[in-house]
Amino acid sequence: MSSNFAHITNVQNFNNLMTHMMNADDSLPSIACFYGASGVGKTTSAIWAMSAHQAKYIAVGGSWTKRTLIENLAKEFHISSIRSVPDGVARIIFELKQKIRPIIIDEADYLIDGAKVPKIELIREISDATNCPIILLGEGQLPSNIRSLERVHNRVLKWQVAERASNEDIKLLVEKFAPELTFSKDLIEKLNSHNKGIIRYVMADIYAACDVCTGLDLKEIDLAIFKAKGGFNNSYAPNGGKA
Repeated sequence: MSSNFAHITNVQNFNNLMTHMMNADDSLPSIACFYGASGVGKTTSAIWAMSAHQAKYIAVGGSWTKRTLIENLAKEFHISSIRSVPDGVARIIFELKQKIRPIIIDEADYLIDGAKVPKIELIREISDATNCPIILLGEGQLPSNIRSLERVHNRVLKWQVAERASNEDIKLLVEKFAPELTFSKDLIEKLNSHNKGIIRYVMADIYAACDVCTGLDLKEIDLAIFKAKGGFNNSYAPNGGKA
């Protein structure tokens, strides 16, 4: 990813969180949470940090069982054919004791499943045994969900909110994904305010603006042109869909 991308707010925030956890004293808990609204760039930020810090990464599926969770995490350590969940946990712990590598777990909300022993307890077990930095990514309700599990909650060292985009973030995204085009200041501001800082929706509008430029053979585009060509039709639609 480009160096400009590294300056996007949530990319910086996640990278700082990862660095903080990796440098924390061994006597401290080793779990952190990065949480916020859907679409603000949590996963993209984590993937950037994964490459920068040589971290392991999994995204939990809603259909996953405990075995599925451990099998997928084990694969990140090149462990195959686990005999059971305890066997998989033990082998992951063994690998981490040989060499600590931070773990990023996306869609961590699915780890808290209402079971008597929820899946997140397996992650706590790995954390307790290795003191490996583990970053949980989830939606805005993740902290309150974890709070109900005291043995996990008191092992979280740091809580970091994933922020909605700033206008400067939108400018950086335009520079990365439409480097040959110039977006006016009013268009950049409207891309952000209309979509309420949700990057996933903003990206849809950036690509729509690029299509407008291609169709009209333009190198620059402002808010008036974009709206005249039906802009904001496929993005965030507050107030009944009015831009």
